[in-house]
Formats: sequence, C-alpha cells, structure tokens
Amino acid sequence: MSKKTKPKKRIEHWKVLWEISEAGPIIRRYFVMNFFDGILTALGIVLAGFAFFIANSSLQTSGYLFFSGLTTAIAIGISGLTGSHLAESAERSLNVIQMKQVLGLIDAEGNEQNDDSNEPKYSEHDIELALGRFEKISSFSISKKTPRQKWLKKPIKLDLDFVSKNITEKSNKLEKLPQKKKKNSNKESKTIFEEAQEFAGKIAAFVDGFSPFAGVIIVVLPFLFGNPTQPATLLQYIVSFCLSIIVLFLLGSFLAKLSRESILKFGLQMVFAAIFTGVLTVFFNWLLNSRI
Repeated sequence: MSKKTKPKKRIEHWKVLWEISEAGPIIRRYFVMNFFDGILTALGIVLAGFAFFIANSSLQTSGYLFFSGLTTAIAIGISGLTGSHLAESAERSLNVIQMKQVLGLIDAEGNEQNDDSNEPKYSEHDIELALGRFEKISSFSISKKTPRQKWLKKPIKLDLDFVSKNITEKSNKLEKLPQKKKKNSNKESKTIFEEAQEFAGKIAAFVDGFSPFAGVIIVVLPFLFGNPTQPATLLQYIVSFCLSIIVLFLLGSFLAKLSRESILKFGLQMVFAAIFTGVLTVFFNWLLNSRI
C-alpha cells in the first residue's frame, strides 16, 4: 500500500486483513491469558513484599517494589512478544503454504509444480483471485456494490472447479485492465491472504507482549506514588490488592460476556485465583519462618 494512502483507506484495509485472517478469537485468548498471567505474577511480588512488611515494615521500600514489578513487566513483555511473534509467524506461514498446496502452486515438499504435473491448470488471474490478490487491483477493490462481508463471511473455496467456473469471467475482465509497474520486479508480490496472515501475526505478538506488561504495571502502580526510598505503607498494599481483585473480576466479566455465562461466576473464579495465590504465599512464608 502506498505511503500516500489516506488514513481512512488504510484503516479500512486493516479491517479487511483482520477479518480475512480470522484472528479475533486467538487475539482474545492471548490477551486474557497473558493479562491474567501478568496480574498474578505481580501479585506474587507484592504478596512477598507484604509478608516481609508484616515481619518488619522497614525492609521493602516503595521504589524497590515498583521497580521489581517494572523489570518483571519488561521481561515478561519481551518474552511474550518474541515468543508469540516466532510462533505465530511459523503458523501463519504454514497456512499460506497449505493454501498454495491446495491450489496446486507447490507440491507437498514446497517446490513449485512442474508444467507436466497432472494437477488442473488455471490462469494466473484465477489463482490470484482465489488467494485474494483481487484486492490489490484498484478497479476491483471492495466497494459498496460488493460489501466486504460478502467476501469475508464466505471462506476461500478450496474446490478448484468452483474457483474456475465462478471467477474466470472476472479474471478475463482484469486482463484488460492496465497493470501497474512494479518497482522491484524480482520481488514476488504478496496476496492479500498472505498479507492478512502476516498482519495477524504482528497483532498477536503485540498483544501477547503488551497484555502481561499491562497486568504487572496495574498491580505495582500504587507503589509509584510515594517516596521511593521510604518503606511501603499499608495503604499502598491495600490499594494494590484491591486493584488486583477489581481488574480480575472485570476480566472474568469480559469472559462471561463472550460466553454468555454468569458474570458473577466467572468473576469470582478469577478472584479466587488471586486469593489462592495469597494463601500459598502466606503458607510458604510461615514454612520459611518456622525453619529459621
């Protein structure tokens, strides 16, 4: 897409890529799981500090708790970003390879099909349309006459006979259209299907990295407000625990709304995880002190 493309068209293009990739459910799962992980990770840090606070209130300073949480947030965020990016890139690339295999563009080993192959042959435009490259041609872009939903709600047909019968007429019309000159003729242009897979992978990586980072920061945020060299106060711990419980309940409510289940049920299940974390922290703290 040209750099001069208007923001509205770019946003519309992103919406198309989003719907083609069907990444919504995966992104939601990444967000919920990693946000939940971030909250419980930070809660563990704060609970450990609170255990020492009960024993000796001068041990843990506000600055120590906040920067411990911050460094943890950075580490878990980078871990999620890089891990998800590599995993999603591999999975999305596999989707593209499988699609090309179905269309007869490559064989099972990933090599291009030879001309003497027994697979049915279709014109270049037929294959381009089947892969979604029609969106690249301005004269055949998605418009009001051809609503986006009509294209996107119908999955790409894997039946090549169906593809040949229904899009050959349109591909013949496209042959008459003037083709844009490519700046780099050696580089193979991506289809919108490939572009959508790449786009979804980037969004998934961002969400996977940002969500745990945000979860950690929310829990340790109260310790930012105060003298970093002074011991953390009881009020800061209470506010941190309350924020954790509220956010976890809201996260459970979000899941309940998606599944049309009881908000109270899902919310309390999330809160119970935080309470269970606290109970284990108190137990291990007691066990440690009993051995000293």
